[in-house]
Amino acid sequence: DADFFGSLLPRDTPREDFARARGEYFMFWNLERSHKIPALMCISSGAFAETTWRSLMHKTIVNKALDALARTFGPQVKKLFRRSLVSDWGRNPYCLGSYSYVAANSSGKDYDELARPVGARLFFAGEATNGQHPATATGAYLSGLREAQRIYERYKKGYPQDDS
Repeated sequence: DADFFGSLLPRDTPREDFARARGEYFMFWNLERSHKIPALMCISSGAFAETTWRSLMHKTIVNKALDALARTFGPQVKKLFRRSLVSDWGRNPYCLGSYSYVAANSSGKDYDELARPVGARLFFAGEATNGQHPATATGAYLSGLREAQRIYERYKKGYPQDDS
């Protein structure tokens, strides 16, 4: 019941507001250690990213992300802000998003289905085929190892002449 982070919505917030806020600026990554640059990367997802986010102007998107940070770290966050870049991979016709997710009315079993080989010669790897570590570089890497093992097991007795 305690708000340990000082950023949770108040108890009396209507239930529909919680649903509406889901996916809204929910994840921030500090890129200092990995990329040696003083930057944060923020992700929005789900219905918020698909509908609401796309209707917002760049400045509004950035201000709302700063508001989310300020709820956790205090108003001084806004004073530290220098510049921003906003991308919308969901509108890019070549990727239609930045990572996999379980869609509404789906289940985690969909990851298993995407990982299922086709015959003896077509194997699939990638973060979208790993239900244990979806949407991560770790998931992509581990799925590559999984498929390498599958291929090895399949072909160690000789190259199959058919797709059975």
